[in-house]
Amino acid sequence: MRNRYAICLILLVAVAIRVWYNGYSPDPIVTGDTYGYFLTGKNMLASGRPFFFYISQRPPVYPLFLQLPTLMKRTFPTELFSINFFDGMHTVIIVQSMLGIIGVVVLYLLTAMLRFTLWERISLAFLIGTHISFISWEHVLVAESMTVPLVLLYAVVVLRLLRKISVFGVFTLCILSIIGLWLKPLYLFLPLLSFPVLFLCWKKRNARAWITGGFLIVLGIVGLQFLANRMYHGYTGFSHVSDINMLGRMLKAGIPPPRTLSLSMYYAPYVNYSREKNDPEPPFHFLDSIDPSIIVDPNFKALEDLHRFVLGS
Repeated sequence: MRNRYAICLILLVAVAIRVWYNGYSPDPIVTGDTYGYFLTGKNMLASGRPFFFYISQRPPVYPLFLQLPTLMKRTFPTELFSINFFDGMHTVIIVQSMLGIIGVVVLYLLTAMLRFTLWERISLAFLIGTHISFISWEHVLVAESMTVPLVLLYAVVVLRLLRKISVFGVFTLCILSIIGLWLKPLYLFLPLLSFPVLFLCWKKRNARAWITGGFLIVLGIVGLQFLANRMYHGYTGFSHVSDINMLGRMLKAGIPPPRTLSLSMYYAPYVNYSREKNDPEPPFHFLDSIDPSIIVDPNFKALEDLHRFVLGS
């Protein structure tokens, strides 16, 4: 009963402070990544082809999510920065705010499962749910705005499965794993860690069968995605964008690519470029500055060995 009252109080405060914030700052925050997400989703829907034709550029969940308001309001296709664009993006930030509120409730449930005291759970939920930085982040049009509630919900499902195994729980974990993968490929590590841990914790044969089956489903989806990218893009990987971002992090960290890869030609220019500016450009801007054809090509043929560099380094 106390948990119900606490959750109701958290919901009330979280909703109230977001309504207050939206009264002063109702507009969405457009970033450089927003262009890529929005245009990818627009191209995916306009082509009428399956989403995996475009997944080598960006994972499909957030690009399609940005297009949902235009589809529901029958204003598709919409141009960037048009009236219909901002009208649709206001709907997006409302949904993202709702996901943020759900994330706060899930955080409360997660801390309850971790044996936090009632006041510790409420204090942490209020701290996160009313912090201006987290609320403003819900207005940013990037995939990361959706990832926090997803990861928290994933953690709750894993903890519940550690206590009580069920087919529904394993199926839910599979769905969350696939959504996370199609939202940010980085989250492939979640099923790679959680399913083996669950397998080791449960000794019952039927429990291990369910866990193994769920893990194979996730791996099968990953394999099909790699195969689709290979067939339609000539690229054995998951996302060029994620690989390019990883390339930027590696170059900033001073990790040189092997000389056998064509990417070695980008290493010295990037290091010199970064030193001269003393403020490294994002990887996309850097690649565009030295060879615009790399970014113009929708299949990034010039970077076919990029994923080998990322994985090999």
